Amino acid sequence: MAGDSLADRLSRLERDRQDAANRYHAALDTLIRWELGVRASLQDRVRAALWRVLGPPPQLFPFLEAVSGYVDASDRLTGGRADVVNAGLSAVADDWLKRWESLGAREARFTSRLAALDDVAETARLAQQTALALKRDVERLLASPPPAAPEGAAAAPVDLDAFKYVGFENAFRGSQAEIRRRLEEYVPTFRGQADILDIGCGRGEFLDLLRQDGISARGLDLNPAMDDEARARGLDAVQADALAYLEGLPDASLGGIFAAQVVEHLQPTYLWRLLETAAHKIRPGGVIVLETINPACWVAFFESFIRDVTHVWPLHPDTLRYFLRVSGFNRIEIEFKSPVDASSRLMPAARPGAGAAADLVDLVETLNENMDKLNARLFTCQDYAVIGRR
Repeated sequence: MAGDSLADRLSRLERDRQDAANRYHAALDTLIRWELGVRASLQDRVRAALWRVLGPPPQLFPFLEAVSGYVDASDRLTGGRADVVNAGLSAVADDWLKRWESLGAREARFTSRLAALDDVAETARLAQQTALALKRDVERLLASPPPAAPEGAAAAPVDLDAFKYVGFENAFRGSQAEIRRRLEEYVPTFRGQADILDIGCGRGEFLDLLRQDGISARGLDLNPAMDDEARARGLDAVQADALAYLEGLPDASLGGIFAAQVVEHLQPTYLWRLLETAAHKIRPGGVIVLETINPACWVAFFESFIRDVTHVWPLHPDTLRYFLRVSGFNRIEIEFKSPVDASSRLMPAARPGAGAAADLVDLVETLNENMDKLNARLFTCQDYAVIGRR
């Protein structure tokens, strides 16, 4: 029908194909049963005749000739019926294939139209984000215009491109619901603590999770568009440099620090100073959690790390653990996250069956051992978190 969806049409075609196949098998079964019946009948007749015709050979030959003629006629009749059935089935199959090809062409056109619509929707979404970001910047400037620059000095520029990274995060890192789901597992680590600092809080997913759990927290982010999104949800977030903000806090004033997908954006020397300062600002018993991309995983490095042009330095798990240890943290743990899906890993070769040559068995076992080694190095976990305590 004209209003049917593509899935309905494909389902109807599949039913037609199944019906044709069922009819073919039913007709074939009927022919086979009919032929078996004819042969059994002939065998009975020949057996009975032989008992009657035990006399001189001349009496046997005419009977055998008559039987042979009857069998030939039966074979021709069976073949004719089979030809009719085969011709009908061929016609049904040809018609089904033509319909399938037609639906395939329609599906290709439909898919191309959907792709075009997706492009339009993505462009519209980015345009809407741009407009909202610019509107917030204008509102912020009208509410509190920046102080006049000293004579002869240039005024600090307004970052009008901040919204672009928000769009990048939405497109590649995931939706707020997905990020919340991934960050939920860190909440128990901070229970019993207070005054948590979320460095690089982004849109505030983890701040919101801590708030729901009754844990006081504040977020920092250099991107004003990110801070605006967090504050619009009633979260405590400020635009500030992490190191400068930490240096302005009293020692032992924080119950913990959290930073997800942040440290890979920092220069190593900056990260050294940040961790050393954090060790002074977190009170005894406090905790620090740093989640980052696992560059030891081939998929994570080439699919995630190099895709983001703001990434500065990949950090091996052993490297980040060492940074925490020499900065004054102890009881350091590494937790690996986001394992590569099994379908994206190298697949082992099928093992030979019983009786296979020994050389073939050895070859397959060696191949699979090498596959396991490659999977262990290239297709493991895409993220990891280093957890340290004061």
